[in-house]
Amino acid sequence: MAANQSGAAGTVRTINTGEATFSTVCAQVGYSMALADLNTGGGCTAGAGIIDTVLAGGTKSGYTFTEAGGAAVGGVNTTFTARAAPVTLGSSGQNMYCSDQLGVIRFDPSGKGCTNASLPIGN
Repeated sequence: MAANQSGAAGTVRTINTGEATFSTVCAQVGYSMALADLNTGGGCTAGAGIIDTVLAGGTKSGYTFTEAGGAAVGGVNTTFTARAAPVTLGSSGQNMYCSDQLGVIRFDPSGKGCTNASLPIGN
């Protein structure tokens, strides 16, 4: 379980890095609309292959990963939210992790609802 949790936090960091890359190479889109777009490009050829197909599928090492872009301004996504939730709470992991365009990775030790008000990792 500890290895899954550590991996999930690291994977949320990977998604953050991927989003920074995607928003740079796909400036006409901004942040991706969905996690899979970081693999397929989501209509932006330059954005393809940023993450692997396993992560793009949404489940990896006991955690389910989601990402959603939003706050479109002129068709460009200006925000995103990434989340990692244990597949089986208390067995595959306990903490839920989340992050957004600010790049701070946060966690909820109950595993039920990570938000921008949750504790940042390291506290």
